Amino acid sequence: MTRTELMSLLADGHTYLWALRRAYVGEQEVEAARAELAALGIDVAALAALRELEASAARFAHPSASRPSHEYLDVPIPPDGRVFLSPVLTERGVEVGTEVFPAATSWTFAHREIQYCTGGVTDLEALLPHGATERARFGAGDVMAIPAGTRIAFTPAAGASAFEHSHVYLLNLPQGEPQTFYDIAPLLRLQQRGIVAAAHELPPPLDLRERVEVRDWSALASARPGASNPLPTWLRNGWAARDATRALDYHEGTRSLMLAAPDREPDAYLPWGEGESRCWVNPLIAEHSAAITDCRFPAGYFRSQPATELWTILRGAARIRQTMPPLHADTHVAELAAGAVLVVPGGARVFVDDAEPDLVVRRLASSSAANGHWAMMERKLLDDGVPAQL
Repeated sequence: MTRTELMSLLADGHTYLWALRRAYVGEQEVEAARAELAALGIDVAALAALRELEASAARFAHPSASRPSHEYLDVPIPPDGRVFLSPVLTERGVEVGTEVFPAATSWTFAHREIQYCTGGVTDLEALLPHGATERARFGAGDVMAIPAGTRIAFTPAAGASAFEHSHVYLLNLPQGEPQTFYDIAPLLRLQQRGIVAAAHELPPPLDLRERVEVRDWSALASARPGASNPLPTWLRNGWAARDATRALDYHEGTRSLMLAAPDREPDAYLPWGEGESRCWVNPLIAEHSAAITDCRFPAGYFRSQPATELWTILRGAARIRQTMPPLHADTHVAELAAGAVLVVPGGARVFVDDAEPDLVVRRLASSSAANGHWAMMERKLLDDGVPAQL
């Protein structure tokens, strides 16, 4: 089937789901349905092409695994800004990359975004969607969840660090929201590397490794002395009302800029789950807009994963096997070491076939409503004695 024929089918409303409706005709209409599809040129290959264009068909993020490079794109931001950006992976609903911000930078986030700071000490002034302004300091090892619609001014803290601000940016977007934001970065990388022809000459990528303070991500798992993590916003009416206010948060969205940092060493993580699903966790952020939990998985761990997560390997190494929904006939196996990022699609069955004893994985879910992250945070708050204070 040619491109023109495919476009003609779509223009006439002959979509993938339109074709599937013929599967439900009565026995007397089977021959008529076969003749109709044959006349239109719709065979199995055409159905596969039409399915790719059907937004309502079930889609799962590809279980990609990748590692960051130190090759950065110099990206101008009108009217007079710029950032240095290096893509790591881009899949349906999930994106990861690293960025370096030169000097003071302002950015408006049309999407929810997570950042793991890898360098510099930066003062933030955030104008939130509901008009409130919050100020904070963001340094290496910190984790930040940014609500969609927030505008942040990043200013280097005077004399605090010789390094510019740098971070890992991560997006885990739920269904119903746009599923990519930074796909322009891998597109430019394809052209720079000559994999596809460039429309015009592009400058070469820049090696900025010397400008990034934390290049070994194992340091991001260390507990930060004096770390003061905010309580989840769903505790604003007290521990007894946590269920009701959590439901309110899920309805209206997280309104605050959430900053946290590891407050436990990996050997002090909390036990979670039982049997083959037993692991150890340290929740950092549990909000409507994002859930971030550091986790130790033993070899032999298994879970059926309801919602998509991004796993960042901070320490150690592991072999992680996934089988893909809906029939789990396809298998993806990744050998991962510190510094790698893995997409764990919703619906996948996840097996940690092998793992080093010091394995630490930072898990990012789109919301604490997904995959039990709110319950892990409650377990930590109980361990810290928070209910007695609220």
